[in-house]
Amino acid sequence: MTEPENQAPRVAERLATHRQALIHELHQLLKDTLFSGCAPLRSSALPRIAQAEANAFFDFLQRPDDALATNRGA
Repeated sequence: MTEPENQAPRVAERLATHRQALIHELHQLLKDTLFSGCAPLRSSALPRIAQAEANAFFDFLQRPDDALATNRGA
């Protein structure tokens, strides 16, 4: 049986084909949050934030680090 940590690059490769869809969904969620009045964000920053979050997700798949993920979530 293959170890889970050895599967991360394979999973990342398969998910990479959906990267732009993920960025689009993150952008939409950020817009929804912005226009609900709950977050002090500028709409011009949303594409950059969505891209950064997708990048962080794919970086985590390549190099899992629970401490970095926890810090990013905080």
